[in-house]
Formats: sequence, C-alpha cells, structure tokens
Amino acid sequence: MSGAIADTVTISGGALIPLVVLGIVELGLAIYCIVDIVRRPAVAGGHKWVWIVIVALFNLIGSIIYLAVGRAQPEATEVRADPEPEAAARGRAAAAADLLYGPPPEAAGTSADGAATDPAEEVGEEAPAAPEPPEPPEASADS
Repeated sequence: MSGAIADTVTISGGALIPLVVLGIVELGLAIYCIVDIVRRPAVAGGHKWVWIVIVALFNLIGSIIYLAVGRAQPEATEVRADPEPEAAARGRAAAAADLLYGPPPEAAGTSADGAATDPAEEVGEEAPAAPEPPEPPEASADS
C-alpha cells in the first residue's frame, strides 16, 4: 500500500530541501521548548506536563504557543538598596587604605577630640612670634 502512495506522490529536489530545513527547525524548536519547560521553575497554568504534551503533539504550533503564552515570568524579588551607597563605598575605601598604609596620623590643627590646636604646641616648641610691622619714616620739620 505504501508503494502505491509513493508512486503517486513525487517531490522534486527543489521542494525537498525547504521541507528538510523546515523539519530540522521544527524539531530543534520543539527540543528547545521541552528543555525550557523542564528547566523552568514554573510555567503558565502550573502544569509542566500539559505544556510538554502540547509541544510534542502540535510541534511547530505548540512550540510557538508555548513561547508566546506558556512561559511564566519569574516572581519579582524585592531588592533592598543600600540607603547610602557612597558612604558605604567611602567607608570600605578608608578601611582598605588603613589596611594598606596604616591609620592616618592626627590631622594638623585638630586634636583627638576635634578641638583646634597649634601645631607648635603639639611638638613642645614655642610658636614663633609674629614679626613686628616696620616703623613709619619720620616726617621732616623743614616742610
């Protein structure tokens, strides 16, 4: 019986190539969809086996329907942003600098409690006296 069908239906070489390419694309798309269904944590409708049957029975159309409708979007998770990312970054940078170079010396002009000090007092030297202004020239009595 199959010989009778083969005798009546002939496919030219020009039409055979697109049919083979379409078959390979259809098979590849079905395999991709089934692998995606199995790996995906959830699908639309909640039943993975239903989508596998649809893709397997209705190859090209089932795959297109699955890709268009069946893929459930993952639940959106709440991302908690750092309220002050710049401050946290500065803190990490300061900690790295302290680790590499040691803690910074006290800044000149401030004490540990933040009060202003004279750098000469910290060393134990007397601060140099400010120079006195020059005296104005004396006016002559001749004028």
